[in-house]
Amino acid sequence: MAQQVWYRDIDGGYWGSPKLSADLRHQAQPQMRFLQKGLVRTVTDFSKHDSDQILFDKISNLISAGRVISETETVPITKTKTYRSSLTVYERGLAVSWTGKLDLLSQFSPNEIATIALKNDMAKCRDKAAGAAFQTTDMIYVPTGTVGAPTFDFATTGTPGASATRSITAYDVKVISRLMQTYNIPLWDSANYICISSINGLQDLADDDSWVEAAQFGDPARLFSGEIGRYWGVRFLTENNVLNGAIGTGGACGEMIFIGADAVIQAVAEPPHLRLDIPSDFGRENKMAWLSTEGFCSTWDYSTEGETHILRVFSL
Repeated sequence: MAQQVWYRDIDGGYWGSPKLSADLRHQAQPQMRFLQKGLVRTVTDFSKHDSDQILFDKISNLISAGRVISETETVPITKTKTYRSSLTVYERGLAVSWTGKLDLLSQFSPNEIATIALKNDMAKCRDKAAGAAFQTTDMIYVPTGTVGAPTFDFATTGTPGASATRSITAYDVKVISRLMQTYNIPLWDSANYICISSINGLQDLADDDSWVEAAQFGDPARLFSGEIGRYWGVRFLTENNVLNGAIGTGGACGEMIFIGADAVIQAVAEPPHLRLDIPSDFGRENKMAWLSTEGFCSTWDYSTEGETHILRVFSL
């Protein structure tokens, strides 16, 4: 029997070592939708040296409407109301550090690894900040009843009035679209609203025959990343970074945000970026961070202004 063998280190096993692949694999990232172009409007006249807040005014419609007037009557006079809100910017960021020895001896570049990891975290953190602004709406819709006999609860107080007992169906999309038009929420693109849904939120809608038919014969070109279709004047996107997609009572699942035009604004004092710190301890410690100074807020507040451009499907 041969004496030099692989399975004993002393007799040959030391002659080789496991090869380290040159390909690095990074953990998967969630689907992020809220910062897509067009969903958030950036304030153009705010930048650094403008304090940490920007005030913005909103003008109401005329308080009274025009009417028929008689020949000798004085023309009635009315006015608008001005609502003022504020948007605050905040610093956000995160850093990674590594030793000079690791940089010197590692087969892989710690700088390149940190760059990818920090960019991924920056995207997730900023998407969550934008998503939170969409979630603050006072209009809350909750699907109740059963799939065979659907009902709904609708509140304008920012608090759900019931717990969901089923998931969204085609019935709810029609109701929500009519509610948004009834409350004069402007269409996002003059033809459609936008809906960003948790992954589980559309499971029953996607099985509806009317959805399938609309997707097959009347589906337009996709405008957004993650857009899966259009139904009843609503473009649908899915995400899994911000919204609650847990399955709840009676199989109900999925938080959803229905969006009209000019729903959320953003102010940027310092755009998101990566920054290398000056090496310390004679170059033996290195740091890299992502940083931004920005803020997000919903444009309208229904509780004080009687208007909002966002409807949230949600229940406790």
